[in-house]
Amino acid sequence: MTQKAYYLTEGRPREAIRTFVFTEMLRGAMYGAAVFFGVVVLIGAIALVGQLLPEESKQAPGPMPYSTLDQPPAPWIGLA
Repeated sequence: MTQKAYYLTEGRPREAIRTFVFTEMLRGAMYGAAVFFGVVVLIGAIALVGQLLPEESKQAPGPMPYSTLDQPPAPWIGLA
């Protein structure tokens, strides 16, 4: 004998559909919350590691030689 899920009630299809949709939406909200808080925890862990680094490493120049170039000011072009 197979056992049906609680939302597959006989004789009440409207309630069955409403319950099924609610559970699916709740499951999707749980997945979304898990992804959101997972990203928040990951960013927090990276920030914590950054705070634990020594001060000298925070003041060191960047590893890319061209990442800190300043753009020279553009010459002013006036129209006569």
